[in-house]
Amino acid sequence: MPTLLALLLLSAGAGPTPLDPSLGIAPGDYPPDAMAARREGVVHFSVDVDAAGMPAACAVTGSSGVDSLDARTCEVVKARGRFRPAVDAQGRPVPGTFASRVGWKLPPSASYRAVTVFLPADPAAPRCEIETEGMPVADREALCAETVRANAETLRVFGHSYRHVTFFHGEFEADGHADFRKAEWGSQLSRLLTERGYTDDAEIRHCRVVRSEGYAVGSEVCDGIGRHRDPRRALRTAMIEDSIYGRLR
Repeated sequence: MPTLLALLLLSAGAGPTPLDPSLGIAPGDYPPDAMAARREGVVHFSVDVDAAGMPAACAVTGSSGVDSLDARTCEVVKARGRFRPAVDAQGRPVPGTFASRVGWKLPPSASYRAVTVFLPADPAAPRCEIETEGMPVADREALCAETVRANAETLRVFGHSYRHVTFFHGEFEADGHADFRKAEWGSQLSRLLTERGYTDDAEIRHCRVVRSEGYAVGSEVCDGIGRHRDPRRALRTAMIEDSIYGRLR
């Protein structure tokens, strides 16, 4: 995910300073073409800030070597950057210039998200524990509620015998291997493993089921997937694992 590597203030104590050190840059801002090509880089930039603390102009002062990373940096900083304006000798807000650098780093080639739902699950107030690596979650409560809603039948089936059920989604490189399972999740109730290939512009070009076993798992997952666009993809070919684990009472 993109990270702000350093803040290099040009006017010691008197220049503009960002209200948010990230300048509004979020993991979802990674350009799809750079993700597909596995390109990373550091972008040096400067931004003119007006007396109200709003960015007026942005320029790349040191290229990352990747055009889309350079362009996205200034695009996001101008759209979302908010600053405490520079001040003159009398403490009055004045226009100024801020300079910094942004390091764009790809998410791990193996990543996962696991949502453990504690049973019995109350749809109105579900209890979940969420673990992630390389898959940022913006709203954990919303993810918990959606997991319970989407898997209501599964939770009903296992609700009487299990203490909790974990819904796992993992992604890793097709020529690699990843074992994400944790003992505390309990026994594996189902596993669906698919291979998906992506074009350079992040469209799915093929999907095939590699393994399908356990509760309520079918091979129809790839049916109708077509050329669906998934701008989050960082791997040209990926293995996708969806599994369910359960811990008995």
